Amino acid sequence: MAEKSINEISREARLSFVKANEAAQRENLDYAIALFNQVLEKEPGFLNAARHCARPNSRNAAAAAGFSKKC
Repeated sequence: MAEKSINEISREARLSFVKANEAAQRENLDYAIALFNQVLEKEPGFLNAARHCARPNSRNAAAAAGFSKKC
């Protein structure tokens, strides 16, 4: 499967990707991850979504680790 650019994916997937990026910037990480996963389900060749999805996941894990250290 060839990697797709943002210009090659459907309009619906592109809008979801933009929303996911905005949610990640606002630190709404769970919503961002859900949106990135939806984009990947619709457009599995859009690897940019997978890369972006990994970032909130790693931040989410780091935040959870920090929270457990504070308890």
